[in-house]
Amino acid sequence: MARRPTGKRYARALFDLAVDNNSIEEWTGVLVDIVAVLDEENSSRSDSLFELSSSKQKSIFLPAVNELHQILQNLIALLIARSSLALLPSIAGEFKDLADKHYGRERGVVYTAVDLEPPALDRLKKILEQSFGKSILLENQVDESIVGGILVQIGDTVLDGTTASRLSSLRNSLMENTAR
Repeated sequence: MARRPTGKRYARALFDLAVDNNSIEEWTGVLVDIVAVLDEENSSRSDSLFELSSSKQKSIFLPAVNELHQILQNLIALLIARSSLALLPSIAGEFKDLADKHYGRERGVVYTAVDLEPPALDRLKKILEQSFGKSILLENQVDESIVGGILVQIGDTVLDGTTASRLSSLRNSLMENTAR
């Protein structure tokens, strides 16, 4: 039985073409934008765009992407023809990961109780870049459960500088000292 292509395989092939066309950043942005529009559209519909018939998908998608690079148009047409349009979010994610690896950068998220001002986010980014030895693309997300401090996640690494974490550490330290 033949294996169905995965998002990773499509992304790898598309990435190789993007390198050849010197279009990595452009195509990353386009793919991310398409997925964002799909997510928004799917959340406002009772039926998913991925579940529509191929002919219905063609009538919706192909006119909407006719301004894109021909290779991207071909990708979407191929996914529709193979009833695999649902792979597009996975392809975009894998493509973005390949672009980051190509440029030697990591993506990270800093969670805070309130939105960080751009200068503070830039300072934190520079500190993290020095620590990790690579370029960091840092996004700030507000998490109201954080009372104070920050929580940073870069790849598999989590740096917890939240007030709750510090209080917990202090409590454990005091418990150890009283147990002696």
